[in-house]
This record gives sequence, structure tokens and C-alpha cells, in this order.
Amino acid sequence: MKRFLFLAAHLLIFGNSAYSQKTITDSLLSDGVVRYYNLYIPKHYVSGSSRPLILHLHGLGSNATIEQGYTNYMPVADTAGFLVVYPQGTVNANSQQYWNAGIPGLPTTPDDVAFLSALIDTLHVHFNIDQSRVYASGLSNGGYMCYQLAWKLANKIAAIASVSGSMAPLEFAKCKPTRAVPIMEIHGTNDNTVAYNGSLIATDIDTLMRFWVLADGCFPISDPIELPNIDPNDGSTVFHFQWSAELLNMAVELYRVNGGTHVDWPGAGTGNNMDFSASSTIWQFFNRYQYIQSSVKEKVEFNSIRFYPNPCSGIIHIASDVTGKISIADITGRIVLTSREKDIDVSALAPGCYQLSFENGGIVRTEKLVKF
Repeated sequence: MKRFLFLAAHLLIFGNSAYSQKTITDSLLSDGVVRYYNLYIPKHYVSGSSRPLILHLHGLGSNATIEQGYTNYMPVADTAGFLVVYPQGTVNANSQQYWNAGIPGLPTTPDDVAFLSALIDTLHVHFNIDQSRVYASGLSNGGYMCYQLAWKLANKIAAIASVSGSMAPLEFAKCKPTRAVPIMEIHGTNDNTVAYNGSLIATDIDTLMRFWVLADGCFPISDPIELPNIDPNDGSTVFHFQWSAELLNMAVELYRVNGGTHVDWPGAGTGNNMDFSASSTIWQFFNRYQYIQSSVKEKVEFNSIRFYPNPCSGIIHIASDVTGKISIADITGRIVLTSREKDIDVSALAPGCYQLSFENGGIVRTEKLVKF
């Protein structure tokens, strides 16, 4: 840590003459564990200037240095002026670097959300990070971790982008976002590791997108757009899906890479889709959003509504007192069912994500329901 402080002080004294367009490798102590990271400082960086930050998270078995070279954010950062930090996970019993994102078969420690939160704070102190413009992208296991940040660190993350990632089914079932977060997913249909159609370790991508579309209050803004097939030899084509809530400056986007495989980072070279650049596209997405924390503490209008089972296939049971109407809306916001009963039959609904609205004394609270 002393070496990091020396480098930061050197930057403050000599501006960008020594360390712009350079990578600094350093560490911090989190939960009693020394954690490492690479920080890329872009061209023309001026010390003291407030800059956006991208946290990019590697996949299982990779590391910060490999990921930095593979995703190659550096030319984009040099043009746009943002910093990129490549944190490193911890090592499991198979000597693989991993992120604790609730994936079955991987350790459930350490607290990586706490580590990444501390890393953001540390970089803000030494590099004056624009705290309203902190973003997270990740590949595979790193993509899973991005969804954890959108859920559990929403007070610091303005938007996320996952490539070949998902949410573990048990994590997905208990996910209750505290605010709307812009989401991008890039995923290959031939991914045999994080299967597009879901598995024991992955929520299927269409269901995952429907959930975040509903959570973010978005609606489809057009039919899917097929990107130009710039490289017909890469074995894949790309369809771009977009959902938006313009008044809220909120969006969910999916780049479905038909024929794409696992850890396919578009634009990275041979073995990847070459019809677009993931690094450039992700930054263009991030650059539209910032998160300004409210100084007013949100009022909890009434206690959480308890209902079970969730996910469900037939009857859901309301285990809390609800004085008003209960309604269920689909992904488009259309009300598909209303009731004032404590037992509600949802068997006729199509599988997917829905929003339950509960009314108590004129106050409405919403919860997520997954129908299978």
C-alpha cells in the first residue's frame, strides 16, 4: 500500500508526464486478505481531474493481466478519458481465480462486493474518480459478479455490462434490486458453459433480460435489429434487442450472438464475433448514464410483502396483511390478473417474469414473481 501512495503522490506532483497511458499494479487489504488489481491511466490524464471509472472483472481461471490484454479497453479509454481497473479474484482449490457470485461449485467467500466497494473508494481518494460515473463490466464469472453489483452495490454502480455471464438460479430467485440499473448483456447462443437457455448454474438469458426489463420499468423500443455481418467468416451473426424507459433515462440491451460461443468478446480477434467491438459498444452504453445519490433517505411505506412459493407454477400464497387489491402485470406493464384473495392461482399465466403490486391504505408496493 505504501508503494501505491507513493505513485499517487507522484501523479499529483508531476501531473500526467510519467504515468498517463500506463498500467499501475497495486493492492489493498479487504477483509484481512490482500487483493490485487491493475489500473490503466489513459492518455492525456491530468491529475486531479474527475474521470469515469470502469471496473472490469475477469472470468473463472483468468486474471487481471490476461483480461486487460484480451478486452483491450485501452484505446477506447485513451480517446474517451476514463480509467479502467482490472481487479483480481481469489484462488479456489483448483488454483483458479474466481469471483464469489453465488455460482454452485465455487466458494462463497470472500465478500467480493465489499472488496470492489473498497476499491472504488480507494481509487476515488487517490484519483478523484467521478463517483456518479462508476461502471462494471465482466466476462463469464466476471459477468455474474456484475449482476451482483447491480443488485448489492447499486449505490455506487451507474450501469453494468456482462459478456457470457448470467445469474445463478438461487441468486436470481432472491434478487430484489434496490433501484433501477441500466443493464447490457452480450451472449452467444452456442455457449456451452453459461448456456443461453439456462442450466443448473445459469438463469436463461431471455428470462434474465425480462426480469431486468421489468425491474427497470422498460419497454421494447423496436423489433430486434440484425447488425451488418461484417465478417462472414467468424461463424456468427448478431441481433440487438433494446428496451427503454426514456423518461427515466434507463435501458436494458441484449446483443444475442447467434452461433457465438463462451467467452466470445466481440472484436477481440480470431475465435470471436467480429461484427462489432464489445469494448467500444459497452463504453457507448455506459457513457449515457450516471447515478446521482439522493440526499433524502427513501421512506419505507410499509413492510415487505411475503408470498410463496417464488418461483411458482400454480397457487401463490400471500403471507402478509394486504388491505387492497393485488394485481399482476406482465413484462409490457399490462395487467393480466387482479385479486383480493390470499391464495392466487397463476397457473394460466405463461412462463416468465411478472410484477406483483400490493395496495395498502392507498400505498402500492411491488415485488417480482417468476412463473415457470
